[in-house]
Formats: sequence, C-alpha cells, structure tokens
Amino acid sequence: MTSISWNRDAAAHLLRRAGFGGTPAETDALADRGLDGAVSSLVDYDAVDVTAYEAALAARSYNIATTRGIQQWFLDRMANSPRPLEEKMTYFWNLHWTSGISKVRGVTLMLNQNKTARQAAVGRFDDLVVKMSSDPAMLVWLDNWLNRAAQPNENYARELMELYTLGIGNYTQSDVTALARALTGWTVQNYRQADNYNGATFVNNPAIHDNGSKTLLGQTGNWNPTDAINILLTRTDARGSVSGRFIGAKLWRFFVYDDPPDFIVDQLAAVWVSSGRVVREVLRAIFTSPEFYEPHARKTWVRSPVEYAVASIRMLEGTSDFSSPAASLNGMSQSLFDPEDAKGWDWGLSWLNSRQRR
Repeated sequence: MTSISWNRDAAAHLLRRAGFGGTPAETDALADRGLDGAVSSLVDYDAVDVTAYEAALAARSYNIATTRGIQQWFLDRMANSPRPLEEKMTYFWNLHWTSGISKVRGVTLMLNQNKTARQAAVGRFDDLVVKMSSDPAMLVWLDNWLNRAAQPNENYARELMELYTLGIGNYTQSDVTALARALTGWTVQNYRQADNYNGATFVNNPAIHDNGSKTLLGQTGNWNPTDAINILLTRTDARGSVSGRFIGAKLWRFFVYDDPPDFIVDQLAAVWVSSGRVVREVLRAIFTSPEFYEPHARKTWVRSPVEYAVASIRMLEGTSDFSSPAASLNGMSQSLFDPEDAKGWDWGLSWLNSRQRR
C-alpha cells in the first residue's frame, strides 16, 4: 500500500475537504498533530467544545423565523464553527436528503430538519434514515404525510431507495409499492396555515397503516416503517452491502473525486458493515486512505456557490452577518433550503456552467 506523506500541504488538503478550508494557523496546528491525530481532531468532533461559539452565534440574533435568517444561521455555522466536519456533513446531508421551503412552507420545519441532520450526521446511518423518514419537513416535501393504506403514495418510497439508500438498479417497481405500503402511518399533525405551517409534528398513526403482508426486496411480512428501513439497509448481493457501496461511493465522490474505483468502494462498504453502518468510521477510512492524498485527488474539487462563499470567509478570516452571501447565493442558483427538486443540487463539475437553475 502506498504510504502517506504527511506534511503541511496534506493538512491543508484535509482541511479543504473535511471542512471549508483553514487559516494558516489552523493548517499549522493540524499538521503538527500527525495524520491520525489530525483526522481524529476532525472526525471525533464531539470532543471539541462549542459552548463559546454557540453563545456567540445566539448573540448575533439571526431571525430564524424567516428563510433568510436560517440561511444566515447555517452559513455562519459553516464558516465559524470549531467543528468544521460537523457542518460539512450537515451540508452533505442537506444535499443528499434535501427539502425545500417552497413546498414545505414552514421555516421552523426546515430549521429543525437541519438540526436533525447535524445531530445524526456521523452516527449510525440507520438512526439517520429513521429520523429523516419521520421528519415533518421530509414527510411534507415528498408526500409521505399523505401516504395511507386506502390511498398509497409512492413518492417518498421511491426516493428512499433511489436517492437515499440503495441507488438505481437495486430495486423494482414492486419493491416501491411494498415500501410505500410499509411506510403508511408515518405522517404529521397540525400542519396548517394558522401558524404558517410551523407547528407540524410527527405522528405514527396506526389507523392509516397498511397491515397487510408485503414482499420487499424478497422478504415477506407485515412490515412497518422501521422493519422496511432495516430490510433496505441490510440488503446484500454478490459484492456485499448494497447501501454500503451506495453511501461509501457517494461520500468518496463528495470528499475526494468522481468515479471511485471498485476496490475503494468495496473497502468502504467493508468498513460500513464492520462498524455497524457508522458514518464516522467510513469518513475516518476515507481521510486516512493513501488515495485521498494522491496528487490527482488534490486541488480538483469545484466548489459549489455555498462552499465558495463559506471558504472565502473562513480562509481569509473575514467577518460577515451573512446577509450579503445569502442574497448572492440566490443569484448563483443555490439558495439554501430552496432546491429545485427532490434530487437537490449537484456538486463538483456541474457548477462549471452558466445555466441558471431557477
């Protein structure tokens, strides 16, 4: 195996990818930790005290009852939090499991979804899938709140397999139908105009759940939502874990480069399985991989408008109330919390064009 030459340039590369770039002082400090210490300082971020930062963030009094306010709040976190990977992963899940204010309407629901993604960002993927599948904003965004035994809605079921857990080609239409039936009952209550749609909460309503037998990915039973999610995540084929390859490859594409070779995807899937599907351990494997530090992996990432804005402020040690960056992002076709469709924004080379997305 190729060895890793750990030096200041490698530390700077790690900070650019595992966060939004670093100041000279941050880069020097990370280089001094050595490879394992540097990776741990980013990946094991629960050990980093954020009390002072959270107090400073609260003191800035962003109006989080408005879309602009939560955009400023999230941009501030990405630019200034002492836990850069926590915010980078929250941004990653925002791209992966996106919802949009234009349909959800409740600003508080969008803010809470962002907080949920942050809380579960690097933990066990199973927990994140359950949390996002029962998240009020997601339930509204992809219509599962309307999914009931008498009137099944397949929208979220399809995207849960295609976009979020397995990928195209790893399920059939009959699996979509079965999963939609299994997901009935997970809905919202108090979603109403009277409070600008902000008061909606999750409810598991057995009265609208389909209690019939369902065959999902070859397994037959009276599956409920958590049963079904477990079936998806434990799905295997001749190469091993399907979800492990899907998420491992997507994380690699986001943090390193497009089109990871099969041996890397298989390595990440093996970590996925051995860790019990803990995202933190897959990230650790990525950031300690020799391939992550190879010359062709460096300085090739095309930043999205959000990453560009955040990195400019963070690396230059600038200050901002993030009003202007938030407004500018709309002009660059990446208005946070308002993607154009369920797929969300692409990344990397997709931003090297002048097409207006909205």
